Amino acid sequence: ETITKAGRGTDVILHLREGEEEFLKTWRVKSVVSKYSDHISLPILMRKETWDAEAAKQVVTDEWEPVNKASALWTRSKSDITAEQYEEFYKQISYDTEAPLAYTHNRVEGRSEYTQLLYIPKKAPFDLWNRDKRGGVKLYVKRVFIMDDAEALMPV
Repeated sequence: ETITKAGRGTDVILHLREGEEEFLKTWRVKSVVSKYSDHISLPILMRKETWDAEAAKQVVTDEWEPVNKASALWTRSKSDITAEQYEEFYKQISYDTEAPLAYTHNRVEGRSEYTQLLYIPKKAPFDLWNRDKRGGVKLYVKRVFIMDDAEALMPV
């Protein structure tokens, strides 16, 4: 189908394998963006869907809505961030309702450069001693989520 581009911007064209139609669903696209690209500096926009009672289905509107938060707290200077912002960010990424017990935010420069934002939860997880449960420090590179069970994060 021939289309005309509305203006500036980036087009993302996905080619899906058979049986992967799940990735055509709006909720799935939002889930993937939220997990992996929630903190990139540019907003990711999708057309808003609303419920049409007459048609009894979701209808795509002409209105655009942001899918990602487009903010990465660890990229800002410590002096620009309040304790409330640290707590709010912790609750967002950990899905915890309580504030953290403690947190540390450091920028390391030298042979390797990185920023570290580490939170310690107030309560231990209920499945702390479960051997099958994998979890750990979340690793982001250039604001994109890479992994959440990194065993060796320190640069060599």
